[in-house]
Amino acid sequence: MRPLTTVLDVDAGDETGAAQHQLAPARLRRRMPLRSGLGRRALGLRVLALVVMAAMAGTGYLAIVNGGDGSRTVFLTVSDRLDRLAIAAGFGVDQISITGRRFSSDNRIFEALGVSPAISLLRFDATAARTRIEALPWIKSARLMRVFPDRLYVEVRERTAFAIWQRGDSRALIDAEGHVLAQIAAGYDIGKPIVVGKGAAGAAHALVSALKLHPDLLKRTKYAERIGQRRWTLRLHNGMAIRLPAEGISAALNRLQQLQPRMKILRRKNVSIDLRIGGRVKDRKAPGVAAARAGVRARGALPTKFGHRT
Repeated sequence: MRPLTTVLDVDAGDETGAAQHQLAPARLRRRMPLRSGLGRRALGLRVLALVVMAAMAGTGYLAIVNGGDGSRTVFLTVSDRLDRLAIAAGFGVDQISITGRRFSSDNRIFEALGVSPAISLLRFDATAARTRIEALPWIKSARLMRVFPDRLYVEVRERTAFAIWQRGDSRALIDAEGHVLAQIAAGYDIGKPIVVGKGAAGAAHALVSALKLHPDLLKRTKYAERIGQRRWTLRLHNGMAIRLPAEGISAALNRLQQLQPRMKILRRKNVSIDLRIGGRVKDRKAPGVAAARAGVRARGALPTKFGHRT
């Protein structure tokens, strides 16, 4: 039996994504050509084969004697034998179509399917294959459909890149739920918010959602550092550090925003704003700002961008 081969048809995609992830974004359709010499068997032959296989299923296993002297006996399970008959009757997997992929590796999706020339469409475990596909970094969900006698359709839905998570020298692209999608090179700017520190990935969505209500502050923010896995400190482009409370981030940002038109707080350089004190904004020169920045440098390269500098 000739091995299954594939033909890959890739459309043009997002150049930024391709450069970032070194994966060609595409709507992938991967097809296996029909086996040589097999063609379309008559429906009657397939039905007959199914009847025969169903009758054999009650025996448990088959014993086949190999060799002229009968010295070696090979035991095959019914599923193995049925697979051979099913494939011979035209129920082999002859064509696979995969759609919805942009950044996932097509080879990894195909490997996760677990399809081989020795497995018929009848025996193919779609549930197990879907579980393996959904375990891939970029895949949020997958839907598999068997179309008898010989086709398999796979539709995937990918996760959306949300932020960059930095831990020391390691930088990873994450989605809004904190799932790591791909590792990225240090200093690479793709216009995503940058969060730093242990536990930052899982808490990033709530912070960024609050900051989006204050676009001026968001643009001035270089990166956000997770402190003690319980609260955030915003690091602005001008050297300012804004210490946020563990709870009530939105209320604290509202207090800061109310003072901005009159006091121009966000324009002050190299100062620390402490919003952890309820109802008050504490403004002081903070030698800890430089120390904190040096500490991040010691753990890895400083992030280059959160919002856009003004």
